[in-house]
Amino acid sequence: MGGILDIFGASKTAKAQKQAADKSAAASQYATDESLRYQREQDARTYADTSGARKLGDAATSKLQGLIDGTVDPNAFVQGTAGYQVGLDQGQRQINASAAAKGGLLSGAAARAGLRYGQDYATGVLNTERNALMGAAGLGAQGVSTGAQSGAQAANASQNALTRNADSLATSYGQKADATAGLWGTITGT
Repeated sequence: MGGILDIFGASKTAKAQKQAADKSAAASQYATDESLRYQREQDARTYADTSGARKLGDAATSKLQGLIDGTVDPNAFVQGTAGYQVGLDQGQRQINASAAAKGGLLSGAAARAGLRYGQDYATGVLNTERNALMGAAGLGAQGVSTGAQSGAQAANASQNALTRNADSLATSYGQKADATAGLWGTITGT
C-alpha cells in the first residue's frame, strides 16, 4: 500500500512543481514583455523630444553647406536677414549726415566711407548669422547624439531583459524536468 501512496504523493508533488514552474515562466515572460514595451516607449519619446533639435540642425547645416559650396549666394543670404536693410540704411544716413555737416556730402571720402560701412556691415551680419547657424547645427548634433544614446540604452536594456527571461525560462524547464524525473524515480524505485 505504501508504494501506491508514494507514487500518488510523488505525482501530486510533481504536478505542483510543474505548475509553479509554469507560473514562474509566465511571470518572467510578462515582466520581459513589459520591460520591452517600456523601452520602446522611452526610445520613441526621446526620438520625438529631440525632433525639433534635429530638424533645426538639419536646416542650419544645409544653409551652412550652401554658403560653403556656393549654392547659397552670400549677398542674397545677408540681404534676406531680418533687420539687415534697416541697419544698413541707418548707418548710411549717419555717414551722409556727418559728411553733410562737414560740407563733403558729395566728396570721394564720403563715398568711400559709405562703401566701407556697407561692406563691413554686411561682413558682420554674415559672420553673426553664420555663427548662429553653427550653433543651431550643434543643437542638431546634440539631438542626434541624444537619440543615438537613447537607442543604445534601449537596446542594452532589451538585451538584458531577454537574457534574464531566457535564464528564468531555462530554470523553469529544469524544475519541470526535475519534477518529472522525481516522479519517475518514485514510480520505478530508483
